[in-house]
Amino acid sequence: MSIFSKLFGKRDAEGQPQRQIDSSGVTKQVVDKEETIQLADEMLSAQREQALVKMNEWMSTLNEALQTVKERLRVQNETLYKVEENSQKQVSALEGVSSTLKEQEKRLEEMVTNLEGLPRFVSVLPKLSEEQRALLEQMDKQLREQAKRSQQVMEIFKDVSSKLEMLPKEERKQSDLLSELIMKLDAAAKQETTIRQNIEVLQAVLKEASTNSKQQLDAVKALEASQRVFIKELLDEHKGYSKRVATLLAVLLVAVCGIGLFVLITLLTKG
Repeated sequence: MSIFSKLFGKRDAEGQPQRQIDSSGVTKQVVDKEETIQLADEMLSAQREQALVKMNEWMSTLNEALQTVKERLRVQNETLYKVEENSQKQVSALEGVSSTLKEQEKRLEEMVTNLEGLPRFVSVLPKLSEEQRALLEQMDKQLREQAKRSQQVMEIFKDVSSKLEMLPKEERKQSDLLSELIMKLDAAAKQETTIRQNIEVLQAVLKEASTNSKQQLDAVKALEASQRVFIKELLDEHKGYSKRVATLLAVLLVAVCGIGLFVLITLLTKG
């Protein structure tokens, strides 16, 4: 029943109230109703306060959750940045590896090209070694023959020296000159012996190089270069030696002719 129904009562169809309520009862009911409303307001206020507290707690929790989400997003962004940076480094490293592999492939192609021509060069090496050995053997033979001729010349000059010792003292100067020439020839013969020994050592090295002709190409080239330099020096030295021997022979020939003329004039004078 509503408050208005309690205050004024219900009306019938003709608009007359069904019953009358005394004023004291109405006042008491109004007071009770106000107390009830006040209690309801207090309960609503308490519920509102509780709701506000819960809402504040929920907002605080939501704020903390948002902060946590923000922190996680920041960490994820940093992680993604690091991942991107590492990916870029890996891409750069892969590009470097790719360029290195390309260079190695190019070098391998060049090496294969060089190795294709290596068998032909190696097949020619024994022939070159044989030709060089034959040339050195021929040079050694010529040097041996020249040494024999030098030995014969030495014997001739020794004979001449022994004969010159019987000449008068006035001829000692010419004898000293011939002795000096003989000493020079001895030195030349020793030098020739040293050259021949070097040639023998070189022949042994060439034999060993010919048996090991399939070794590394650089070592063979270095050996061939050293051989060429040595042979060139040897030929230059041989040419110089031949010139020196020719000069000495010319001087000795002039000296012998002078001595012969002197002896002939002396004999004619005595006769």
